[in-house]
Amino acid sequence: MEELRVKWCNDLEEILQCPVCFERPVKPIYQCNYGHHICSVCKRKITICPMCQKTYNGSRSYLAEDLTLKLDEIKNSLLTPPKEIQLITISTQTDNVEIIEKKEEETVKEVKLSQPSAAKGSFPCRLAKCTFQGPHSRILNHLNYFHKDRLVETESSSGKEYSRQWEMDHLSNIVFDLAFFIQKMGIFFLITTINGAGDFTGNVQMVHNNNTAHEFKYKLEITGNGRSCSFEGFPRSCRTLEETTFKNSLHIASQDIQRIVCNKNKFTCIFTLTRNEPKTANSAN
Repeated sequence: MEELRVKWCNDLEEILQCPVCFERPVKPIYQCNYGHHICSVCKRKITICPMCQKTYNGSRSYLAEDLTLKLDEIKNSLLTPPKEIQLITISTQTDNVEIIEKKEEETVKEVKLSQPSAAKGSFPCRLAKCTFQGPHSRILNHLNYFHKDRLVETESSSGKEYSRQWEMDHLSNIVFDLAFFIQKMGIFFLITTINGAGDFTGNVQMVHNNNTAHEFKYKLEITGNGRSCSFEGFPRSCRTLEETTFKNSLHIASQDIQRIVCNKNKFTCIFTLTRNEPKTANSAN
């Protein structure tokens, strides 16, 4: 039953995706004259429905809005299943009357985390100045063929956490980027840059839509010389606009990172990725 609910969520997530940006829209959701829905952001950019070439008249798709709310309710119930009622029989020695006591106990089943299902639409490669853009299913093959030296293929046994650290040189005008294929978690880009002034910027992007990317959290930490700076947030989809991704980044000014680098002009970068997980069952008191 649990697997059917998860599959139903994935199918509904795909049905509700905007046909332009492939993200799940939020209220208000609009529709064309033939009933094809579109998110409010994309509606401001186009006037013709990409599905049927009909125009938009400003009408909203209340059905899509209701389904979006219902999908969120179902996802929350998967993470926090309802409590079960256990009946306990207690016998008394005085009057031989059986008393039924209702006892609530947490019996939350642990949901095994697996690889997120493939997303619809096209995704860009974020390594170097690569111009490749293609479907989700082709990204890993592209990385293996064209960016093998920048691809880290690894795994997370639980699908819940992954961490890696390495040393970097504090040099001006450099870009250090990596792609991570983490089994049971997905494909991620780690992009770090140091500009001409010596300022550091780093962020993490996922090869998926933003709804799935928000199931994860990342922490990027720079340490050295007894000091550290860090940022925690949700990864963004790799097809998110650059200015939006820039706001969701670790920023360290040159004068601050100078206090972190050691006498060899190096510092340590620590990347940690975690995934939301359901609560585990509690034993009865």
